Amino acid sequence: MLTLYYNQIKQGVELVRRFDDPGIVHGRHEELNQVWTNLVHNGLQALECKGRLEVEVRREGERVLVEIVDSGPGIPSAVQQRMFEPFFTTKPQGERSGLGLSISHDIVARHSGSIEVDSWPGRTCFRVALQGRGAGPPLAESCVRRGRDREASRSTGRTPSHPSGSAPRDGTSSGSGDRTRANTQGRSRQPSPGPGHGAE
Repeated sequence: MLTLYYNQIKQGVELVRRFDDPGIVHGRHEELNQVWTNLVHNGLQALECKGRLEVEVRREGERVLVEIVDSGPGIPSAVQQRMFEPFFTTKPQGERSGLGLSISHDIVARHSGSIEVDSWPGRTCFRVALQGRGAGPPLAESCVRRGRDREASRSTGRTPSHPSGSAPRDGTSSGSGDRTRANTQGRSRQPSPGPGHGAE
């Protein structure tokens, strides 16, 4: 996703990436990518392509946290209170729709997660929290089950069937939603008024 903004980043943005292995988040890959894209875009606009952008992914208990931090001027408290409202924007009329953050908020809510912001001059952090699931035990159980199925098929000459709710490892999927590894909550602090971090 960051490659979409390569031309903007290379103009003078210091990009810092800190990616731990967060396990697995069950959700819709394309929708979550839209969240990360909106937040990175918002951060780059605040920086005006000059400054520091940090993207961090980490595990915290049962949650996966994605933080996108910029070193821009910060978001005034009055804007923070409204920035997730549909059609609210601080941009000139016609430049932005005012839906980017609202859509991101709705997507995260549909994934039973939360999105919050901490902001003061010189640092704005959007924090997305999603429910995570460790990939180890389910994967191990699946491998054992497939191994037993193969042994049974050899002895009976029959093709093993997949248990209800599971999927073969051929790229097909089953169940609700896709599996996606997270690639990108804190309450609002009160910054001093400034030029403002643009709400989309």
